[in-house]
Parts: sequence; C-alpha cells; structure tokens
Amino acid sequence: MCREEEIRKLTDYVDDAIADYLSVGNPEACCEKLENVIAQGLPDEQLEPIEGKSQANFKLHPLHHLSLAAYTTLASAYRVRASQLLDLHSEMDGDELEALSLIKTSAAYSLLLAGATHRIFLSDSSLIASIANFWMNAGESLLSLARSSLLNSFVKGRLPVLNLSSLQSHKCNECSLADEFEANFFGSQAHNGGLENISKQFLNCVSSITPKVWSFLIQGHHLCKKFKDPIDSNWLQKMETSKIWGFQAHSGCTAMDSSSWDEESTGGYEAQRDTNQERKNLFKLGIHCLLYGGFLSSICYGPSSYLTRYIRNLVDGEESLTGNSSHEMD
Repeated sequence: MCREEEIRKLTDYVDDAIADYLSVGNPEACCEKLENVIAQGLPDEQLEPIEGKSQANFKLHPLHHLSLAAYTTLASAYRVRASQLLDLHSEMDGDELEALSLIKTSAAYSLLLAGATHRIFLSDSSLIASIANFWMNAGESLLSLARSSLLNSFVKGRLPVLNLSSLQSHKCNECSLADEFEANFFGSQAHNGGLENISKQFLNCVSSITPKVWSFLIQGHHLCKKFKDPIDSNWLQKMETSKIWGFQAHSGCTAMDSSSWDEESTGGYEAQRDTNQERKNLFKLGIHCLLYGGFLSSICYGPSSYLTRYIRNLVDGEESLTGNSSHEMD
C-alpha cells in the first residue's frame, strides 16, 4: 500500500471512530479503536497484503493532526465513561476506583493535548485561540480531579482547606500569572506581561510540576505511559530518533504487549504515595493551566471576556467543575 493510500485509510479510520462516538455514543469502543490506531497503526484487516513481503504499517506521529484529534476525543470519551459508571453504580467501591482511573486518564489526555499543541503553537501563533481552549480544558480537568470526592474514598487525609476568597491565595512565587490575571480582571495594567515572558514563566512552572503528577495520572494505562512527559519534548525527540512512530513492518504486537512498551513496576504504588501532596500538585498545575489559558484568551477576546469571569469562578470553586466544557468563541 502506498503512503498516500495508507494516510487516507488512517484518516478515514480515525474520522469514522470519532463520528461513531458522536452519533452512537459508545465511548468504550471509541477508546479502544483510537488507542489501538495510535499504538499500532491500522488494524490488520485494513492493510493490503503484499505477496512475499511483510505488511507495511504507518504509525501516527504524536503531533500529527489525527493524533491531536484522537487525544481530544479520548479526553471526552474517558470522562463520559466515568460519568456513566458512577451513574450506574454510585455505591460500589470497585466501580468508584475504576471511575477514578477513567477520570485520571481523561485529565492525562487533556494535558497531553495541551502540551502537544503548545509545541506547534511556538511556531504558529495563529493557533492561539485553540491553544487557550486546550490549556483551559486541561486546567479544569485537573482541578476537578484534585477536588474530587472519589480521592477521599481511597486515601487518608484530604486536600487542606484553601482560602478561596482571593486569587492571591493561589499565587505562585515563581511566575506572574496570577498578577497578570488579576490585572486583566480589574482592568488595570500589569507590568510583568508580554506573551513571550509569560509563556516562558508558565512553561518553567508546569515543567517543574508535571513530573510530580504525570505518573499518578497515567498509572495502569499502557498507552499513556509511552508519553514520558506531556510538557517536556525530550521524549518526543527520542521517539523520532528511534523511529518508533515512523514507517515500520507490522509486527503483530498489541498496545498492551509488555514486550513492546517500557513498563515500570507499580506494585503498592498508591500506598506509597503522599496523596495529600499529590492533590496539592494537581491543584497547582490546574491553576497554572487555567490562568495561562485565560491569559491567552484575553489576548484573543480582550480582558473583559466572559472567560475571565468563568476562570475566576473556577479558581474560587464557584463554578461546577465538570471538565467537559468547550471555551472557544464563535
């Protein structure tokens, strides 16, 4: 099969999986299809056999637009699966634990999408409105997880009571995002601004926080473990060097085959973690993502946009944190 033909088949396969999810509403089947195509390329039945040769199969690059579309849909589908599970079995601990795992995976895909598209944004500033939306969605998902009562069901201790009366209670000493947001909110002029400066501060902060929560978000999820860090691009450079995501012979291994994925032991993982600290880090990362998304949106729509009030309410815990909203303007 020629390259152009396989790209067309990949596009059709991903588009059909997303369309089926949106029309039929089977999030589990959608997750299976999209994650398999990301990990393995097209399924065997989609490949045309070549006599005397192994089947050739392209795999999607992590930054390919089809991969980004898949991350977007997977974040939604995992969230819907968690909601459906809790609606059906709200009193069963086993189902609550599974639901928590699904919510974590949804947040992981949201963060992966924001980190991946930000890499593209660095060379194409016309994407600023979309990037703002992705960072806000990631922040909302992380805050929702950090505040989730599901965490209280399985760990000792709770997230310490925070002063939610002022955005300054969430101020980071390493960046000026909170000051910039406050200045926009009250219509005053901040003195630390500038897209390049704020973006650099933001990336420095999230690059420091993300490794502290990423393993928690992707625990037990084989595909997400392939992405070592959604913010740090070193993992992507290693993938490109080793041609993991390039053209290669179809080996028949599955996404869950331990011989083809870099696994690490997770025995006793939950019991060993300081979950209180983890929740603080989730909360801190979520705040940064929300405020940065809000900063970018203020460039697009002005500081008086409804998004500014919406983010302020999210940070202060006054909005319902569902993690499923879309913030793009018409």
